Amino acid sequence: MTQSRLPAPPLRPPEVYPHGTPVDPHHERPAQGHPAGKEILRGIWLSFYYDARIGVLGANGAGKSTLLRIMAGEDSDFGGEAFLAEGMTVGFLPQEPKLPAGATVLECVEEAVAPTRALLTRFDELSMRLGEEMPPEEMERVLEEQGKLQDAIEAAGAWELDSRLELAMEALRLPPPEAPGLLTAVRTPWR
Repeated sequence: MTQSRLPAPPLRPPEVYPHGTPVDPHHERPAQGHPAGKEILRGIWLSFYYDARIGVLGANGAGKSTLLRIMAGEDSDFGGEAFLAEGMTVGFLPQEPKLPAGATVLECVEEAVAPTRALLTRFDELSMRLGEEMPPEEMERVLEEQGKLQDAIEAAGAWELDSRLELAMEALRLPPPEAPGLLTAVRTPWR
């Protein structure tokens, strides 16, 4: 059985980033959380195909988590540069998430979609206001805002937010939505 491979992207020297920005391959600052002077990575250049899924392999303490935190913009205590191509975003799920005390599993999960949930909440608030008595110019303002919100909700696919959250929670094998969102509740079963 043969496996097909995508052609490799053209190689660039490790000392130059895609936009021609020089990189110091001999940085001396250690990464956060590592003993002073311990160099984790040197003179590397990474790029990924659009929509690629990547794996980072290495021994314990090799810097895998540090590299991922740097790529996600969560860690800025390093020598060198890290940036995303224009228009790109990164999703990052830390190994040790910081969960709010007393929150349920669903409340913890919904933190990730808070801006989208806020659109839906505001849309509902405006819908309730439309049932109230108000002057015509106020009614016009509410309808205009509601129209803009509806466009934003549709663009984000937010009408299906609840079902998408349910699917994600099932795929991650999380406890029931109303369960306490303690750190131990989101550990993967094989950990």
